[in-house]
Amino acid sequence: MINKNSIEYDSLTGLYSRWKIRMALQEIIDSGENRVLTYLDVDNFKEINAKFGNEKGDAALIAIGKALTKTYPEMIIGHLSADEFVIIIDSGRYSRNEM
Repeated sequence: MINKNSIEYDSLTGLYSRWKIRMALQEIIDSGENRVLTYLDVDNFKEINAKFGNEKGDAALIAIGKALTKTYPEMIIGHLSADEFVIIIDSGRYSRNEM
């Protein structure tokens, strides 16, 4: 039996997984709701791993995830891959400038 949590959540950051983000996006599309999709790619992240090691790189990814969760506590936030994150923002909760 597959552990549902292992599919829905990224094991490193605890954020939503790529699969869960895909499901959330499909639900949003099906409902016709308006949302803002923000894609975050950490520049030169490979250099952090190369210079400080994977353990420090993982700690940096965890810290980024925590910062995003603190900044957007009620939004859908996912860790897509090594240095890629996504935030799905409810456009009704924030003004254009806040986003």
